[in-house]
Amino acid sequence: IGQAPGLWFTHLHTFDTHDPYLSLAPSCQENAEALAAECPYDLIYGEAGSMNAANFTTIEHEACAAAIEATHRCEATFLDPILDDLLGRLEASGDLDRTLVVVTADHGEGWGEHSWNHHHDLYAPVTRGVAWFWYPGVGGLETVQVATSQADVVPTILSLAALPAGASMDGFVVTAVPEDRVVTHFACDPHVQMHGAISADGARHALWTSPGTWELYDPIADPVEL
Repeated sequence: IGQAPGLWFTHLHTFDTHDPYLSLAPSCQENAEALAAECPYDLIYGEAGSMNAANFTTIEHEACAAAIEATHRCEATFLDPILDDLLGRLEASGDLDRTLVVVTADHGEGWGEHSWNHHHDLYAPVTRGVAWFWYPGVGGLETVQVATSQADVVPTILSLAALPAGASMDGFVVTAVPEDRVVTHFACDPHVQMHGAISADGARHALWTSPGTWELYDPIADPVEL
């Protein structure tokens, strides 16, 4: 970063907060491993993605869900010093005040709420991701209260850089999402065939889970869609 002349773009892809769950952060590794020992699912090598209630007792299912959540949070903690180092290097080089920083995830994470861990379905814990944008002159934290999509990341970056978005782009600037927008998604997982659509206000989520079967949820009132 310190040697990059003029304008530059850097993409940092981390695979640490991902199944299989490896518990890389020393500060929480011991607790995560203790919980993992109570779960018959191999969290380290990911021998199976299903936590089907037909195969697991209630106690085993709860133990695995707790272990997956703790280990995944532990992996997220591992990323904190990496991001801190990146931002520190930008500040030391004098580039932070002229840099747009974007942090996003490709999907959320299932912790066994619907018998699957990781991202094998389209329920809210999986489709609810995260993205934040930091840029010079930002006045404070502002949360966008509409349903957004990964397709919105690039148009938002271009807007913040005062550049035009391409006419063929599917997304919107996150601060200018139409009120009648519907975000659609589908699962390509060989184990699960699902399609879904969520309203712009995020309060209505329709899921097609099998031929002739629809499920309707309010993700705001029911964040795990049970």
